[in-house]
Amino acid sequence: MAAPLSISLDVNYTANPYPSELKRSNLWTHKPHKKPTKSFTVFCSSSSSAATESPPKLEAEPHQSPSLSDQLKPLSSTLLSNKGNNIPAQILKTQSKSIWVNPTKPRPSALSHHRHKRTSFTHNAQTRNLNLIARLLNECDDSDEAAFVAGLGKLPQPIVWETAILVLNSLKAWKKALLFFNWIKTQNFFPMETILYNVVMKSLKNGKQFGLIEDLANEMIDGGIELNNITYCTIITCAKRCNLFDKAVEWFERMYKTGLMPDEVSYCAVLDVYGKLGKSEEEEAERLFEDMKQSENCTPDSFSFTAMINVYADGGKVDKAMELYEEMLESGVEVNVMACTCMIQCLGKAKRIDDLVEVFQVATGRGVTPDDKLCICLLFVVSLCRDENDMNKVLNTLQLANPRLASFVKLIVEDEEASVEDVKNEFKAIITDTQVDARRALCNCLIDICRNNNLQDKAHQLLYLGMHFGLYRDLHKRTAGEWILNVKTLSIGAAITALEEWIRNLTALVESEGPLPRQFSAYTGAGTHKFSRGLPGVFASHLEQLASPFRQSKDQAGCLTATREDIVAWVRSRTSSSETPVTA
Repeated sequence: MAAPLSISLDVNYTANPYPSELKRSNLWTHKPHKKPTKSFTVFCSSSSSAATESPPKLEAEPHQSPSLSDQLKPLSSTLLSNKGNNIPAQILKTQSKSIWVNPTKPRPSALSHHRHKRTSFTHNAQTRNLNLIARLLNECDDSDEAAFVAGLGKLPQPIVWETAILVLNSLKAWKKALLFFNWIKTQNFFPMETILYNVVMKSLKNGKQFGLIEDLANEMIDGGIELNNITYCTIITCAKRCNLFDKAVEWFERMYKTGLMPDEVSYCAVLDVYGKLGKSEEEEAERLFEDMKQSENCTPDSFSFTAMINVYADGGKVDKAMELYEEMLESGVEVNVMACTCMIQCLGKAKRIDDLVEVFQVATGRGVTPDDKLCICLLFVVSLCRDENDMNKVLNTLQLANPRLASFVKLIVEDEEASVEDVKNEFKAIITDTQVDARRALCNCLIDICRNNNLQDKAHQLLYLGMHFGLYRDLHKRTAGEWILNVKTLSIGAAITALEEWIRNLTALVESEGPLPRQFSAYTGAGTHKFSRGLPGVFASHLEQLASPFRQSKDQAGCLTATREDIVAWVRSRTSSSETPVTA
């Protein structure tokens, strides 16, 4: 029989009254507090028989809990018994198979997502059904209202508020969302309230349906339904997206009159609107920004500062824009790439290149990562530079933001021996790395740089590459009765280059007596884009210098038209007088 075993353990327990002290001890230079120490003794016995050496007796307690050995005794009697066991002999004789483990590869975690895949569906049957119905409604043709309404009959009846919100929020097309919303109103399942209106307005905002949103807002007012901050913000943002800036200001003022304080999103939207409205609204934007700083509900964030900087930048207030940018830095507000882009554009137009470089360095030093729009803005500034030193400073800054793009600019400007194939391949690589919505602007700026450096052939080559890679799909449009040149989204240099190319093609067709339409039209738009401001005037002036027959349309602003007879007579007069094709 085994001898009884008695073990005495001395365990020191350290109580830390300052649990966070370990985390912050390296931040302080003073001597840390001395921790109190307690000690106690634990006795364990593995046998119920009398021990040869008894432990010291403690004072009896009224309710003494059993010792650890007493609690484990039944378990040890079962597992450590020497009596015969019931394990079959053949199992004991079976040799275990060894498993080879590659020591160079770690064992897969038991929590690895490859071993424990999530189910792709919810366990809530009702939610699964609603998601299925929402998907079916999304697949319906919204032009057939009757079929769509018939599909609504598949929803579990009666419709509860949660179901309506789920389905309404799942409908992607604004027409379907509006149809479902109007159907809900006719069923009288529950009272209509603010959240339902806000959800359908969000869908209409994505579809740029300001008129419908305004109708719903007036419907809420007539029905006594509260318009909250989200409602007004949706209305204002949609008006801004639809370029209805006066409407955005109108609804913001109505919001103020109700006593509802705007949040950061509403402030930013209206500040951006004031910037687009121009100098006449600059004072109002300043007042609004000051109100925001004094507001108890919100304080200016990075987007608010950016919107106000943009107001000053568009108004040509370079010093005020710089002061506000410095205020943003000093206030501890996180600098974003949009604010940096606004300042670079503003300082570039003012020819303050050294300040531009400093703004870029400070922003990147604070963690701002240059994006495509910032790089395009630097390209725009390069196109404005007439001084070689300034141009090199901006190119060095672009080198830090996008080395490949900076090298390409040097290739087309400085390398006279660069082959057409080299330019094409490098241009394709740069365009591929650029976001789709920024590719056309990038090509526009590159063409401007070539024209401003008297590299007309390179400008035409880049225009051709832009058309070849699909950047100017809507530049030309031909019907049986009209040929259109649409330069509304082009910069001034790119628009003039496209005009030159267009007239060259017309000249070749007239000389070869090819088929021509009854009318020719050139669309310049209003020229409100930041990279194409002044385009209508410059474009029309250029056509006048060429003594072209194009005249401003009486029916549409930003449209120049000419008849087939006038074009043919003009081309033949130029040919007979031995004039060369159009030059800039």
